[in-house]
Amino acid sequence: MIPSGVKVLVASHPVDFRKGPDGLLALVRDASSDPFNGALYVYRAKRADRVKIVWWDGSGVCLYLVIEGNDMIPATVRSALLPLVRQLSGLDAEIRQSDQAILALAKTDEMARRLMTVPGIGPITASALAASIQDISTFSGPREFAAFLGLTPRQNSSGGKERLGRVSKMGNRYLRKLLVVGAHAVLFHRKRSGGALRNWADRLMETKPSMLVAVATANKLARIVFALMRDATHYAGTPAYQ
Repeated sequence: MIPSGVKVLVASHPVDFRKGPDGLLALVRDASSDPFNGALYVYRAKRADRVKIVWWDGSGVCLYLVIEGNDMIPATVRSALLPLVRQLSGLDAEIRQSDQAILALAKTDEMARRLMTVPGIGPITASALAASIQDISTFSGPREFAAFLGLTPRQNSSGGKERLGRVSKMGNRYLRKLLVVGAHAVLFHRKRSGGALRNWADRLMETKPSMLVAVATANKLARIVFALMRDATHYAGTPAYQ
């Protein structure tokens, strides 16, 4: 039985209900959360008529399927979650409409179309970059552009040695966040899709923590964006959007 007072986190998008505990835990990790922190992670089906809850009870992973008459889930939890799921389903429809409008707008912009050929960069990121960076020539090179986005590591000198720290997180926070999200998408699909960028990220994942690789990939994306904007070309690798 799930105790009261447990923190509940609800996914904003529906998931494939064929996923078991391991698949759902992987989704939690992909969202940069800790699946073993005692919180309830709630996932819903596309029709919003079923809910799966994955929860670490301290000794193992519990997976619940919330439907009417499921006595494993307290009635108060069911009555609280199901209306929320229906609301999220309605929001999904509105988000899809907004996404379609953004995609249509991005397709009318030449620069956005070029940027959408880069893995990890979709209509939202491409539109934001095209609207925010009016003149790429104001940056001396790709490193300065990445620094503008806060995606370059801090440099610390001690005893004559230069050491690279965490990224500065200076500059345009919104664009940086979009590129980091895009980097996570590149990492998530790296096994199923080829291309130099995904292969590079795959090799890096063998020796480095996933979050570090995500930031490094975002830095790489920023440098690719700079090159495409500067040279008015398309990405030569496997495109993200056709």
